[in-house]
Amino acid sequence: MSSLLQLILGGLSVGSIYGLVALSYNVIFNTTTVINFSAGELVTTGALCGFSFYAVWHVPIILSILLSAAVVGFLALLVERIAIRPVKDVSRNFIWIMSTFGFGVALKHTAILIWGSAPLPFPKFIGGDNPVSILGALVLPQELGIILITFLCTGLLEIYYRKTIFGTAVRATSSDRETAGIMGINTKHVIYFSFALSGVLAAICGIIVSPVTFADPNMGIVLGVKGFVAAVMGGLGSAIGAVLGGILLGLIEVFSSTIVPPIWQEAVVFVVLILAILIRPSGLFGKGME
Repeated sequence: MSSLLQLILGGLSVGSIYGLVALSYNVIFNTTTVINFSAGELVTTGALCGFSFYAVWHVPIILSILLSAAVVGFLALLVERIAIRPVKDVSRNFIWIMSTFGFGVALKHTAILIWGSAPLPFPKFIGGDNPVSILGALVLPQELGIILITFLCTGLLEIYYRKTIFGTAVRATSSDRETAGIMGINTKHVIYFSFALSGVLAAICGIIVSPVTFADPNMGIVLGVKGFVAAVMGGLGSAIGAVLGGILLGLIEVFSSTIVPPIWQEAVVFVVLILAILIRPSGLFGKGME
């Protein structure tokens, strides 16, 4: 039982990371029906900024998160301005796939120029280095923190979308941007805020995962791909679906590691993606890409 619980906790922790990246994808998709393929590099930038603020300049962790979120939020706005806005009718023109991917590549190499290519040790800021025992299973407090923070972000996003007038404006903009504008909604501001919010989520993800995996300038591609798979599994357009998709992917990945050779581990993610698209293209809770 303790071994089974160990795997479940590991899957929840890893899956929460993927779910948080999927949330970053979904925030933008909800307003523009565009997928930002530089999301993984925004996560990396958040991790590296957090490392500089917290580990190098010894800024308190809360302030480090806020400063990193501000930097990455601004970069996410640049994605909209540089990589997406110049492409006309982005809902039907898929040029944004390459433009956002290209922005991510440029961001990655800029980060390597600033911080180098070696992984950077990020101190654990939740509970220290000693694992805690839960029914015989050992788990780091930082990993429990990842799970809790992901669920907190998901809950706040759901409240934002369903219970606030701003969330209503997001849904209206996503459904029909022209009609929403006629009804008095400033759709440009809604889109700006959504991109900034996606950057904030990416920064939070990068900072909370770095104490477990290091702040690695090369981690963006892995997190970006797996976060996208989680978003597709859970359903593009659904915050709850994004996190559930991430957790499901994390559990599959952890449990498959006990029977699949390490060399085939990454292939499991793509098999899951293909099956998800074939079985339920819209995901568990989402509206899919139309």
